Amino acid sequence: ATIPTNTQLITVTAKAGTAVRSAEIAQHTAESLVEAVADISPLDANSRPVMVGNVVAPAMVPDGRTSPQLVLSLVLGLVAGLVVGVGLAILRKALDVKLHSSRDVAALTKYPVIATVPRDPSLVNDPVVMMTAPASVTGERYRQLRTNLRFFSIDSDRSRTFAVTSSIEGEGKTVTAINVAYALAEGGDRVLLIDADLRRPRVADYLGLEGSVGLTSILVDHVPLFDVVQQLGRNSPDVLTAGTTPANPAGLIGSRRMQQLLEQVAGEYKTIVVDAAPVLPVADTLALLPFITGTVVVAAADKVTVPQLRGALDVIERTGTQIVGITLNKERRQRGNNSYYGYGYEERDQTRRSKRGGGRRSA
Repeated sequence: ATIPTNTQLITVTAKAGTAVRSAEIAQHTAESLVEAVADISPLDANSRPVMVGNVVAPAMVPDGRTSPQLVLSLVLGLVAGLVVGVGLAILRKALDVKLHSSRDVAALTKYPVIATVPRDPSLVNDPVVMMTAPASVTGERYRQLRTNLRFFSIDSDRSRTFAVTSSIEGEGKTVTAINVAYALAEGGDRVLLIDADLRRPRVADYLGLEGSVGLTSILVDHVPLFDVVQQLGRNSPDVLTAGTTPANPAGLIGSRRMQQLLEQVAGEYKTIVVDAAPVLPVADTLALLPFITGTVVVAAADKVTVPQLRGALDVIERTGTQIVGITLNKERRQRGNNSYYGYGYEERDQTRRSKRGGGRRSA
């Protein structure tokens, strides 16, 4: 009930499930008010504090409902949903510290992205793509990495030793090291691939090689180099697997004997690719880097975070070694992105690969 300004009227309104019912409630309320005031007021009209006469106007059946107002509710709902959605997107972006694309890497560091390897599920069971599907887009990405490594110290006739490492484990550094070694050997270089990740060696497993003798056999037991180097044939790298796991990997990797070994193989091979341990969990690679020509850092999209990659680059820089660049691994396919020219060929290549049952060894 309301009293309009400057009037002696009482306006009664009511809400109900139907228009007729709301009018009936308002009408009966007004009539009941008149009767109630008459019952409780004194008989003497002059002494009555409240004077209520008759119902001035009967309740009218409304032409339309007052609520819900569908159009207004829909508009408010859409606006609210948009605001919440934008807010959540901004919050998610603010809280997301993972690297997703080469643009994220470029915004983080001064070092160039020297190769971008797309996310390729077939690498799980078929890691040596340079052997099983060399014409694929993934294979071409490893050739791109090979080209950039050749441009590094291009004016030098000396052999080059490259360490392939990552910030954390699981970023694909071993698969990158293997495939770029094959790409270099394909180009005519005499290449040696060394598995220097003595804590979690994977090269022997991925290539299906004997892994019980290798790098540690040379460093600890002084076994001659070419007694343990495994040759894979023409246009393929020679491989020095890790061997047995030592008690002190960091001390062994940073030893004078390791430096002498690298100097020895530099006289035998044009390019040496070293699969090194991740730099943040352990100190092994930091002890190795002073003996290295250049370092390639593998960063896995949607896995490594900005602080992790920044921290890895900082500790590598403190060793004094040169960082060749960043290889962005497992980047998601982006439709309409010109940087992924050739994906149609990749899809056909993957079809051919699945038909011939490719894959050397389970990864």
